[in-house]
Amino acid sequence: WVRLGRDASRARGDASKIANWHGYGAEVLAVANAVVAEAVDDLPEAPSLDGDHGPMPLENASGNFVTLDLGGGRYAFYEHLKHGSIRVKRGDQVKRGQVIAALGNSGSSSSGPHLHFHVADASSELAAEGLPFQFESFDEIGGFSTIDAFASGEKWKNAPPGAGGQRKLELPAANSVVLFPQ
Repeated sequence: WVRLGRDASRARGDASKIANWHGYGAEVLAVANAVVAEAVDDLPEAPSLDGDHGPMPLENASGNFVTLDLGGGRYAFYEHLKHGSIRVKRGDQVKRGQVIAALGNSGSSSSGPHLHFHVADASSELAAEGLPFQFESFDEIGGFSTIDAFASGEKWKNAPPGAGGQRKLELPAANSVVLFPQ
């Protein structure tokens, strides 16, 4: 998930500097009442996307992260969080909508500050299978033709008439641009 500006840009000014990205530092919220299964907040972030930052061990690819035990064998993963921002620790109970961290660019995150979010069947980030999930509601307002269009800085296109609008109990299609309720 990448936050875009009102002008559809990813960043203010130089997009190679992570602090310029619209989403950098944004609050990351718990999706449900849950128990924190794991929280790691010890990986630094490079200040820019420029250059080779060296090899990264596979176990650090997710960067700083929080895993929530949602119950029923389901776990929510929040990855690439901002170093020093995680507000919870293993065993904490969280409430839906509670701020748990800030969006960052830690780990293997060469595409810029974003939130990697997924639901899986185990609490181990490297030994879990993804599970389907859905959002209560969102408005689909447009999208990018491909992920490469996003990566190259192209602007997204408005949804064709009748194709966008409010969605309930769905997961947005790949490369969609959505608005979530406040």
